[in-house]
Amino acid sequence: MVNSMNRRTLREAIRGKYYIINPKDETSGIDINGIQVHPSNVFHKEFRVDIKSGSSAAFLIEHPVAVLAILGIHDASIQGTRDAWDFYRPADREAFSRELTPAAVVGPADGSLGGDLVRMVTRINPVEKQEPVTIQTLKKEVDLTFPGGNHVYFHPGNASDPVLKVRLSLFGLEEITALYHPRDGLQVVNGEQLDYPLAKALLSARSAAITGPSKEAQFHALGDLLGDIAITGRINCGHVVASLGMAYHRTTIGLGMHAREQDLIERVMA
Repeated sequence: MVNSMNRRTLREAIRGKYYIINPKDETSGIDINGIQVHPSNVFHKEFRVDIKSGSSAAFLIEHPVAVLAILGIHDASIQGTRDAWDFYRPADREAFSRELTPAAVVGPADGSLGGDLVRMVTRINPVEKQEPVTIQTLKKEVDLTFPGGNHVYFHPGNASDPVLKVRLSLFGLEEITALYHPRDGLQVVNGEQLDYPLAKALLSARSAAITGPSKEAQFHALGDLLGDIAITGRINCGHVVASLGMAYHRTTIGLGMHAREQDLIERVMA
């Protein structure tokens, strides 16, 4: 951990197979295909997370957002780069029906968080800005249950310990734990410091839709949870205990939506 709590962006653009991540001077967070990543722009939150603004939309945004959460990047502009359809994918069929281009679908086809970016992880050298990270928690405990065997409990954090602690179980598998630092991203998983092999395992982790209940799917769900809650939901301080099942994004995105509907967001730093 470091003392600085300033925001970070990329030093230079990172190009993957499905999108390019560009540095961003503004401190407005993440945008994908020009659409701000924020709960107010989410229009689908079950098996995937999609956002829209006007007639524009971006599909499967949870995967690039999870990558940025893991790496501790706060401000970036993501642009889809696909130029061909794959109509076996539901997101492609919906994007086509909306008269969008294949670039609207930014999630990797292999179901991973960002397996195509693994080789670039060691070359990512974030640039620290002068603006501090906004640390936000909730004003009170929240306990929510959603269909599909999904449950999330949130305990508020405070300025004396400005981190997000996570306990996660997927389909009843053995619980995993993680520590997310609002400035530096994911720091610890199951007691192990994040290093290249662990980052590779996380970024390459495919969803349960492909692997079934597995440690790999649980790693994938951890990335999704961090992206959905800490980045999209902008709740980055506190303690999350999540038991997830089918269509769990209704839970991880749902926490941030519920918090805003009930006016529970509380800034504790910056």
